[in-house]
Amino acid sequence: MVHPPIPQFCKIAMTTTAPVNTSSKTSVVPLQTLLEQYAITHPEIESDKDLDIDLDLIERAYHFSEFHHSDQIRMSGEPYMVHCTQVVLTLIGLQLDAVTVAAGLLHDVVEDIEPVTIDQLAREFGDDVAGLVDGVTKITSLSFQNRED
Repeated sequence: MVHPPIPQFCKIAMTTTAPVNTSSKTSVVPLQTLLEQYAITHPEIESDKDLDIDLDLIERAYHFSEFHHSDQIRMSGEPYMVHCTQVVLTLIGLQLDAVTVAAGLLHDVVEDIEPVTIDQLAREFGDDVAGLVDGVTKITSLSFQNRED
C-alpha cells in the first residue's frame, strides 16, 4: 500500500518538538522548554521585539493556567497541567501562532475553574485568545442529531 506524502507541517512537528515521553506517566513540560520550542519553530519572526511579545503572552498564559489548575488531578492521576502542556507542544510543533498557543494553555480554565470567565481572559490576554478559548469550550458542548445538522 502506498501512503500519501507526509505534509510539511507534520514533518516540522515530528522533527522540532520535544522528545515524546514514553513512560506511563508524562510530566508537565517546563515553561522554558515550551518557549525554546516556540522560538525554534518560528524562525520567520525576524524581530526580537516581536518574538519577545509572543513569548511574553505564552509565559503569562502558562502561569495563569498553572495557578488555576494547581490543585487539579486528571482521572489518570496526572496533574492537569500535563494535558495543557502536551496540547501546547502539539500546537507549537504545528507552528501555530502565540495567540493559539496561549489559548491552548488556557483552553480548559473557563470550563473547569468556576471563577474564571471569558471576560477575564479577554482582559488578561486579549479578545483573540478569549475568542479561541470560548470557541473550544462551545465545540465540546455541541451535539448533532443527524448529518444534515
